[in-house]
Amino acid sequence: MDRSPTRPAERRNNDPVLAASVAYAALLTGAEYAVKSLAPRAAVRFILALLPALAIVAILIAVGRFLVEESDEYLPAGFIRQIPWAIGAMLSLATTYGFHEVFDVAPTMPLYVVAILWFFCLGVAGAALRIRVS
Repeated sequence: MDRSPTRPAERRNNDPVLAASVAYAALLTGAEYAVKSLAPRAAVRFILALLPALAIVAILIAVGRFLVEESDEYLPAGFIRQIPWAIGAMLSLATTYGFHEVFDVAPTMPLYVVAILWFFCLGVAGAALRIRVS
């Protein structure tokens, strides 16, 4: 079975998500390198920190556009069912890890990891819901 996106909303979603994902990796790597090797001033570090975050925002915007633009009700409905599970899992993980940090049994983790883990939880929720349905 061909799993390539054929629906217009899927195509309009996948390209920006892929581009933003590549941009995120490149911008994060470049920003970390620049901060460590060039020691820029605070204003430049502020901008460097903002760039990878904007790539994550672009992914979220693309996902939102997909939910709004998809004409088939089935696809967005399935995705919308994944979102509460991913949010619940991420909030549970973040809260548990936060308490471990407070009690000094876990190292401090950068907050941008929350977005990455949320996308991971979204994928796990989607797989679990597909298994449950089939």
